[in-house]
Amino acid sequence: YGDHRDLHLCDPRQRQMCIRDRQKQFISNAGHELKTPVTVISATTDLLERKHGSDCLYDTIKAQSEKMSRLIAELLELTRFSEKSKDTADFRLFSVSETVETTLLYFESRAFESEHSLHLEIAEDLTMYGDALKIERLVGILIDNALKYADAKTEIQFCLTESNHRILLTCSNLC
Repeated sequence: YGDHRDLHLCDPRQRQMCIRDRQKQFISNAGHELKTPVTVISATTDLLERKHGSDCLYDTIKAQSEKMSRLIAELLELTRFSEKSKDTADFRLFSVSETVETTLLYFESRAFESEHSLHLEIAEDLTMYGDALKIERLVGILIDNALKYADAKTEIQFCLTESNHRILLTCSNLC
């Protein structure tokens, strides 16, 4: 991907920045290139379903193309997030303990409905300097994926701890 000759001319820090920029550009390009065929597959499946009716093959193709669309959207969102992460305008000191716990509470009813149990170990009074909305979004994505992909009737564990002056958030489940 691209011409690598200029990477040898950079000092080590510039080289890392060049590599990171090229990686982001590649991911962004790949994501946009993948959107078109997935959209065509989805639209064609819809057309065939209207013409011939639904069956398990159409349903499978439709479900998998929707899954691919979501994955591509998440991939593109990650590249946008990494671009925006340089901007610290929304950074402030906030209680990450409260943010994580409150976000997880929103998903308790979904966990109950899907017959999963939530086991939460949230350390109290942990604060961090950052963007609380992004942490809320991250927790939401983690719990949403755990609920979707965990084995039936299993426990989903969320832990928020501090170790060596670092905050660690873990989500684990059987799948």
